[in-house]
Amino acid sequence: MTIGWEHPLDAGAGWEGLNDGDMEHFIDDPIVKSAREGIQNSLDARANGNDDPVIVKFKLIDINSADIPNLNELIYNFKHALASQKYHKPNDLGSTAKDTIKLYEKALELLKNDKVKIFQIEDFNTTGMDWDEGKESPFFNYIKARSYSSKPEDALGAFGIGKLAPFVVSDLRTVFASSVYKIGNKIFQSTQGKSKFSSLYDDNEESSSQRTAVGYWGNKTSYNPVSVINSVNHRWMQKSKSDEPKLKDIGTIISSLGFNGNEDGIWNFWVVEAVLMNFFQSIYDQKLEIIVEGNTPSDNLTVNHKTIDMFFDPEGLTAQKIKKSRGVDSQNWMENFLCTRDFLDLLKKDSNDVEIFNLHLPELGHCLLRLKVADGLNQRICFSRDGMKITEKISAPGLSNFKSFMDFVAHFECVNPKGNTLLRGMENPAHNSWDWERPKNIEDKHRAKRALKELADKIREILGKSAKKEVSEAKDIDLMIKYGFVFDGNDNNQGSNREIHPFKNPVNIEMIAVKTPSSPSKKPGKKGGNKGVNEEKNGSKKISNSSNNKQRGGSGNNLLEHQIHNFRSVKGSTSKDITINFTPKFTGKADLYLFKSQADGKSEKPIIVDKWNDLPATQKTLRQEYVNGERCAIKVSFKNSFNGSLEISLISVQEN
Repeated sequence: MTIGWEHPLDAGAGWEGLNDGDMEHFIDDPIVKSAREGIQNSLDARANGNDDPVIVKFKLIDINSADIPNLNELIYNFKHALASQKYHKPNDLGSTAKDTIKLYEKALELLKNDKVKIFQIEDFNTTGMDWDEGKESPFFNYIKARSYSSKPEDALGAFGIGKLAPFVVSDLRTVFASSVYKIGNKIFQSTQGKSKFSSLYDDNEESSSQRTAVGYWGNKTSYNPVSVINSVNHRWMQKSKSDEPKLKDIGTIISSLGFNGNEDGIWNFWVVEAVLMNFFQSIYDQKLEIIVEGNTPSDNLTVNHKTIDMFFDPEGLTAQKIKKSRGVDSQNWMENFLCTRDFLDLLKKDSNDVEIFNLHLPELGHCLLRLKVADGLNQRICFSRDGMKITEKISAPGLSNFKSFMDFVAHFECVNPKGNTLLRGMENPAHNSWDWERPKNIEDKHRAKRALKELADKIREILGKSAKKEVSEAKDIDLMIKYGFVFDGNDNNQGSNREIHPFKNPVNIEMIAVKTPSSPSKKPGKKGGNKGVNEEKNGSKKISNSSNNKQRGGSGNNLLEHQIHNFRSVKGSTSKDITINFTPKFTGKADLYLFKSQADGKSEKPIIVDKWNDLPATQKTLRQEYVNGERCAIKVSFKNSFNGSLEISLISVQEN
């Protein structure tokens, strides 16, 4: 048997480029998504009858370039792929051709270095991937099958594209897989490499020398894996370092050559983020443990049932590093991070303020809904399957707007195997949505649609009983507009504007002129004008100009209180700290004030703030620019502890 790299001859004489639609899903957030896929695969291979958690180990190692097996053959393939691209596509000036040439040139430069970085995902307490001569074994399907999966219907991953994720984080587009498995009473090991290039020729002028874009390392004649590797220098890519693997070695290791995911130096924290945001339930339920090993001990991290709370500390090292690296999206990320922490808290057995509902739905069977109602929560629902978060939104009516409910968070999971199979059939390849239209046959579509509707109806019913707001006279402007209220007349205070509510009696809303407040403690409309009306819980007011509305000590221009929507507050690490989130419905500079929400409105004076966005507050207000529709997140530290409800006011600033 001859061992080495070989791209099979391509008698079809076609052309295959580097672009792969199945790989596109992993281009955005490649480390996070690669880690997610690796964990999915390991959980799906959990050893039967083993109650120990599946352990997934992520490693970043440096190896000598010379220790890549048959390195000269790999370099040969890169050179010929580059030459073939230039020879057969000389006039192609598109981005694909340029990117292809750039990738090959970079790869050849990397292989000139003494060291190459290898990203590895290794699992334990799994079955491994067995291999045989046929086309049904898990190892065959992982290495050689395309867009095909042999996993059962209720597996976490079952589209067959997750195995492409390791190629996305490889600048050499090359991956090794090695697995130890048991058949009968014997233990075996299979190891094989795979490269995903573009079409290449041995001789560009000889059409019969064309080779396929995909090449393999292993048996060069049969393109099959090898069971024994003679060179000690190649042990780095094997699951077992011994030619006689033991029972403890069972599992799989995947190695990506030329790791490209550490430009910001925090690859280990990106892996942890994938775990926290997607597999918090599996970690808490002790079905999964994550070990991250880097080049130095300071890179090492372990996420398990005992340590997960530490990683969810918003002021901790993990959260702060990821937040900083997220850049402009850091505020939204932190909001999602804190909400995920709330989802985790729902699972804890010592959470006395969590209600657990056992649901028995006609299509899904036995399901569990955990619900917590408290001020400051984000009104979001986590939908999980088999310990992995899938989505926070489903394609069913009734779960897109919660403005008639108090603040809450909820966690849903189906514990019925047949129900999970039905849900699995609704998932997209990214495993982050449930859509009843995804099942292939019409009857399954109907079942899926009924299942989601039953689920949405039941959750809405529970929220109506446990989280319903008391009816008040205040009207929510955003909700009215969304559901089709019609405004008549003008807003110069000549009569009232009438909204036509399609379901209830008409509601009169008065459009008013307001005297500019000299400070927010003086409510608009108290003097020199008409009585003001609070139009929504956020404290936003719709204000029109009035000739008798003069600005004190100024030029006579009006300052307006602007409208916002989706105001949320998220508790911080102490009772003095919160993060407020809202979306302005205007563009311009404004002063922000926070008030305590009371039964008859908001407090007379603003709450005293100690810090805005971690900077000492020099006054009661925060002045900054806002952009219409651009979500804002502002960190607030109060002088004193505060646990009540908040209202917000944004007063426009007009500078001379």
